[in-house]
Amino acid sequence: MIVKACVIVYDKEGTKYTIPCHRHSDAYWIISQFLSQYKIDKSRTQEGFLDEQSNFYDRRDAYVEAFTCGQIIDQREPGQAGVLFSEDLY
Repeated sequence: MIVKACVIVYDKEGTKYTIPCHRHSDAYWIISQFLSQYKIDKSRTQEGFLDEQSNFYDRRDAYVEAFTCGQIIDQREPGQAGVLFSEDLY
C-alpha cells in the first residue's frame, strides 16, 4: 500500500537524500533548506512513492501498487502505462 510521496535527491558528491512527503513539491522545499540547488545532481533525482515498509516505487510502479491495493481506480487507456500522482491518493 502506498503511504506517502517521496523524492530521492543526490548531491554532486553522490550523497543520497530520501525525502518522504505528502506532495512532491514539499520535498523540494525541504531539500532547499539545507542544500543549494547548484549542488544537486538533477539528472539523478527521482520522484516516486513509499509503501508502508518504506520501499520506494517510481511513479509507474506506484500506480500498479496503488491499483493492486485498491487505493485507486484504473483509468488508463488500453495499452497506456499508468503514472501515479500524489493527488490520486486523496
